[in-house]
Amino acid sequence: SLYKPRQSVISSTKAKQKQQEREKLATSGTYVTEVPLNGTAEKYYKRWKSENHLFPDAVGHHIQSVTVHDGDWDSHGDGKQEIFKEKREIDVENKSVTVRGLEGHVMEQLKVYGLIFQFIPKSEDGCICKITMIWEKRNDDFPEPSDYMRLLKSLVVDMEDHREMATSGTYVTEVPLKGNAEKHYRRWRNENHVFPDAIGHHIQGVTIHDGEWDSHGAIKTWNYTCDGKPEVFKERREIDDEKKAVTFRGLEGHVMEQLKVYDVVFEFIPQSEDGCVCKITMIWEKRNDDFPEPSNYMKFVKSMAADMDHHVIKA
Repeated sequence: SLYKPRQSVISSTKAKQKQQEREKLATSGTYVTEVPLNGTAEKYYKRWKSENHLFPDAVGHHIQSVTVHDGDWDSHGDGKQEIFKEKREIDVENKSVTVRGLEGHVMEQLKVYGLIFQFIPKSEDGCICKITMIWEKRNDDFPEPSDYMRLLKSLVVDMEDHREMATSGTYVTEVPLKGNAEKHYRRWRNENHVFPDAIGHHIQGVTIHDGEWDSHGAIKTWNYTCDGKPEVFKERREIDDEKKAVTFRGLEGHVMEQLKVYDVVFEFIPQSEDGCVCKITMIWEKRNDDFPEPSNYMKFVKSMAADMDHHVIKA
């Protein structure tokens, strides 16, 4: 019994020491680093603002995929998902892009994870990427996110070798839809002839040249309006009933004057009894560097899928 008070004092001292050690570990902080880059700040800012879809091709050892869930590639407030889901903010005046973490692996350890990429001109052919990371851990047991800062710095450095405009690429986006996936898939697989009545502001006519409306390999011509201009598109269709996917492979038309590859895949993925997602994948390759990327066509097909939703539900 004589030793119990002493043990109590020792236990109390150790507990106090552990508490002090925990207090020394930061639970929040800000990292800042700068990466010198060749090329103009405007060019790099454009890549980080509008061309995230090119990251897998440019720095595939870091980024394997980027998917837009809401908005467009170049719009403020996007949600994209790779290994984490984020919301983006754009500051054109300061040439900065802010990424705010929402979900994913890093958010299991952090409750605040904000990244700012600012591109600052230094000369006619040089600039600096200033990276700011603002973070707060969920509890003291998690490590500081210094590994993520090293990853981001490496990503910016490696992107420098790919700052030129891409001649090919893949866009991926998802459109949430009401109604079951089977119903939407049937519309895109079998019922293209009703598109002019359903979404006449996009599609003015569909003509079949070879095959049937619901057959694999059918060739059709579409008359449509994109960016206020009437255009024509001839395609060959491929069907994958297992995945509920329809692929349109470009053959001729306005878009094929600029692109030598233009494939659009509409895949309908069940999410619930009365809801699904249309995953749109656009694979493209330009005929030469002078032509722009077909981001306007991605916006067009995304709008088509969204506007068809109401008509499918009513049918």
